[in-house]
Amino acid sequence: MDMDGVFGPGGVIASRFPGYENRKEQLELANAVWETVEREGGEILAAEAPPGVGKTFALLLPALLHCIPNDGRILVLTGGIPLQEQLVAKDIPSMEAILGRPVSHGLLKGRGNYACIRRCLELEENGFLSFGDEGDTSRMVLDWIGRTETGDLAELSLDQRSPVLPVIASSSRGCIGSACPHRDRCFVLAQLRRAQEWQVVVANYHLFFSYILEAGKPFPIPFDILLCDEAHRMADSARSVATVMFSPEDLLRVLRGKPGSLTQFLRGNGVDADGLQSDVEEARNEARAFGDRTELLCPDGECLPRNNADWSSRGKLLAGRLDSICSRLRRIDEDYRNGAFEASPEVQNAASASVWFDEVREIRESLSWCLSLERYPEWTFWREGRGCGSAPIRCDKLVSEAIGRSEPDAVVCVSATLFHGDRPSFWSRETGIEPTKILRVGSPFDLPKQMELVIVDSGFEVRDSGYDAATSRIIEHLCQENGGRTLVLVSSYRLLGAVAARMTSKPREYEVLVQGTLSRKELLERFRDLETSVLIGSVSFREGIDVPGESLTQVIIDRIPFPHPSDPVVQARNDLESGRSFMSFTLPMATLLLRQAVGRLIRTASDRGRVVILDRRLLDRPDWGILSSLPRVPCRRLRVRNSAKNVAASGSL
Repeated sequence: MDMDGVFGPGGVIASRFPGYENRKEQLELANAVWETVEREGGEILAAEAPPGVGKTFALLLPALLHCIPNDGRILVLTGGIPLQEQLVAKDIPSMEAILGRPVSHGLLKGRGNYACIRRCLELEENGFLSFGDEGDTSRMVLDWIGRTETGDLAELSLDQRSPVLPVIASSSRGCIGSACPHRDRCFVLAQLRRAQEWQVVVANYHLFFSYILEAGKPFPIPFDILLCDEAHRMADSARSVATVMFSPEDLLRVLRGKPGSLTQFLRGNGVDADGLQSDVEEARNEARAFGDRTELLCPDGECLPRNNADWSSRGKLLAGRLDSICSRLRRIDEDYRNGAFEASPEVQNAASASVWFDEVREIRESLSWCLSLERYPEWTFWREGRGCGSAPIRCDKLVSEAIGRSEPDAVVCVSATLFHGDRPSFWSRETGIEPTKILRVGSPFDLPKQMELVIVDSGFEVRDSGYDAATSRIIEHLCQENGGRTLVLVSSYRLLGAVAARMTSKPREYEVLVQGTLSRKELLERFRDLETSVLIGSVSFREGIDVPGESLTQVIIDRIPFPHPSDPVVQARNDLESGRSFMSFTLPMATLLLRQAVGRLIRTASDRGRVVILDRRLLDRPDWGILSSLPRVPCRRLRVRNSAKNVAASGSL
């Protein structure tokens, strides 16, 4: 099929949508996708397409035109939920109008995005856990769970870091399966049943890798064509799935006292309940002692020392106690899975004991893995709160094996930031994906006329004691000068707090929106609707934000987004590559992240504005090549006129 007949000036899209703007870059990408899916046989296309190309239509329409007559199915993977929701609610319905026929489709989210009805109802049984608000959140959740049709936690106006979410979210850990009295209404199962009928399944990378890498199962929905948007996120998503965490607090929650009915049930089925209780108490004590020792070892988020015998022995003692608990519960679990229990109360109690066994066993396995420091540096190990975490350093085999195991007829990987230099070599090295075809299309916009790049030399280094204060005042000045209309992207929660405190300290002509005060979706909606607002966000706001028009005419970035040197992955990567990881990993990663952030500004041909980066190293270190990787637009340098002390006081540039 000739894609010009679809995307060209006189094509199908133009005839159905009179305001359609023909873009040669979109046509170029669509042709490459069509050639890839038509050849089948495991063809892999890796393409970079900047904002404004219309890559969603260029990806999906050729794939649909191939699959519809062949009764094929498409799996679309992205990194973030906002893009997934846009695909389902807006883009695919538009394609239905172009095709002149309906396309069954839907969004398949991970289990953790849906509420567990049983867990929600337990809030009331546990006396309305307050979460610091006298039970208001618990009552809100209970009211919502009685009304919601989807169970999607995105419907709740809660910060992603809210402590209530892990308590009520669905999870394989703690699921009692067929014994659950709410199984008929289970939101997770309902969505999986619906997805079996879809021709286009939209999901995220985390869900995809969870099924294949973590659960060891194939993706639950078979597919023929795999379309990977935001493909730069594939390696990190695989690493996130493979990451192992152990939390003493999580263990203490699992070991919390069980109802008397369960204790009676265990005794009636040959379990030494007194011995079990003794093991539980000892495990609690050991968990607290292990947490205390972990806190003393190193700062939160930094690598664990690999030669601390006391810490290791504490962990092994705890693991032994958990083994003893598991051995007492194992027979009940086996009998339950073999269908030995028939009466309803017995089934419920057996299911509860089986879940308890699974939870303790999984936590014990996580602990054992996190104690296996000899796997360093292929795996890194760090302190997480009072517990610890472990993650693989390289994810190339994980990604490539997951895709290979799925055996799609064709794979298309697209991102606005896939290339480092003139090839996707960094991305290919991190994912293990060897494309059979590569493509890089240019921007459809006249960027030199639409945007300006400003590099600010504040006179402060990140490590200086006055950095946060000075940076906050410079950001305040820039926002005031621009009349709001600004997206502020900062590299740390510490600086986010400092900037937010400064910007909200007095009334302004514009509203100041801060990450964490509302859900991400609500923040973005308000930012789009309020033409003069300022949105302050951190890492997660570098991508997935599309705010065309006058609401966004300035993007402020505090610094080049290098990962912190103490980051466990960075440290282990450096050790793994004998000190050469800065050029092979850290610098390319920071460059791609900065390109993502810069790409938030110009989304349409009519957009105008500036990107301000508060990091003089962009100009002082041309050998890094970061500046040359950014759009070729007018660039100027601003130096703070006053001394650092005076700037901090006046906020002038």
